[in-house]
Parts: sequence; C-alpha cells; structure tokens
Amino acid sequence: PYALLMSFALDLGGKKGTATISSLFDTVGYIFGSTSGILTGWISIQMGWTGVFGMLSIVCLCSTLACILFWVLEKGFISKCRG
Repeated sequence: PYALLMSFALDLGGKKGTATISSLFDTVGYIFGSTSGILTGWISIQMGWTGVFGMLSIVCLCSTLACILFWVLEKGFISKCRG
C-alpha cells in the first residue's frame, strides 16, 4: 500500500511537488493510524463489532473509488498527451 501511495505522489506532484504530496500522504496516514485504535474501540462500544466492520467497509469503498477516479483521470490525461 505504501508503494502505491508513493506512486500517486509521483504522478500528482510531478518533479517539483512530489516531496510535498508524499509528506501530506504520510501526515494523514500517521494521524489516522494513531487514532484508529481509539476510534475502533469507541465504535465497537457504541455500535458493536458490526459497526466496526461497517466502518472498515466504508473506508475500503472510499479508497477503491479514489483509485478508480485517479485511474480514469490518469487514463484521460495520457490519451490527451498521445494525440
């Protein structure tokens, strides 16, 4: 997963913005990684494990949609560059 994120950073940032984009990706990952245990525990107390797995399903769906959107945008950009 980390290599996939860094490939997104290379594509999004270009030559000058890759470091900025990758640091933003890392920051968001560290923030959500540090709060995931607390959030998971809170959701399991409030809604049970069904709520936890529902939350994980929503996160997986959002990341899949983001990858598909990025792929479609990248494919359209590449086809425009080729002619």
